[in-house]
Formats: sequence, C-alpha cells, structure tokens
Amino acid sequence: SLPPDKAPEDPPATLAPPQKVPPPGAAPRAAESLTPPATQEEPAQLETREDLKDSPKELPSRREPQTDETTEESSGLTAPTPAPKIHRLEPMVVRRGSSTALRITGEGFGPKTKAVIRRGGRPIHALRILGRKIDSPTALHFTLLVDRQLPLGTYAVTVVDGAGRESNSLTLEVGL
Repeated sequence: SLPPDKAPEDPPATLAPPQKVPPPGAAPRAAESLTPPATQEEPAQLETREDLKDSPKELPSRREPQTDETTEESSGLTAPTPAPKIHRLEPMVVRRGSSTALRITGEGFGPKTKAVIRRGGRPIHALRILGRKIDSPTALHFTLLVDRQLPLGTYAVTVVDGAGRESNSLTLEVGL
C-alpha cells in the first residue's frame, strides 16, 4: 500500500514520433506531401496547336465581318476597310422648299456610298437625295430636294458605305 500523499504511477505513455508542421500558408515540401506518391495522378495534358495539326478535330472558325471593300497589307492578308468619315458638309444650311446642290467631303467613300439624313434617329423622307455622284474616295455630290412642309431645325447627315458601315454625322440646318 502506498502512503496517501503518493498516487499510483501510471505506466509511461508512448508518443508518436514528432511530425514537422509547415508554417501557415506554406506549401508542404515533396517529402512532407499529404498524398502518398503512389496515389498521385499526372495532371491532364492540354492539347496544343501542334497536337491539333495531326488531330482530325477542327478548331471552330471565327466569322469575319463581310465587306465589299478591303485593303491589302504587306503580309498579304486583307483587313476590313474602316467606316467612312465626314469632314465637311457644304452648304450647312438649306432653305425649306428648295433644291440645293450639296457636297460632302471626307474619306473612305466607295462606289456604293450613299448619304442619309435623319432627325431623331429616323430617316427623313421629306428630304430627297437625287443625282448622287462620287468624285473620289473623298468627295460625294448630290442634289437635295427640301419639301415645303419640312419642319425647320437641324438634321443629322451621315454616309453609309456598301458594307453598311456608317460615318460620323454632321449637322444640316433647314431654315426659311
């Protein structure tokens, strides 16, 4: 029997060998990997363009905008022609009930380029364009018939090329 101030001794505990724990945020080293090497799988291999050359698979084609005019670069590839631009409208004021010769100068005018006149985003049919003539890629002439009942005010003039690309707009004023 043991004296009351002494408790029976427990057998000594056996501890597992100490394990190294990486500091927070650090990736485990290969030797300390949590997954045994025998169970690790190789990552999936991505197909490269070289792999696809020999493969029957086809890459999806990218649709290019269709245009009626293109420019050739030194590489032999064609690039879309930019939208036309208007630099000047002469005259900038027309009289209601008149017939006036207008000239639009700018860049990128082709054989199918036409003038469009709008107000509030809508084409105005009381302004009729007749006798369209393209002198060069920078000049367009036509006769504008202005109806007598056309409201006074400002209208947006643009040009649209044969591919449907629209230019910037300039203001045409209809006065008395």
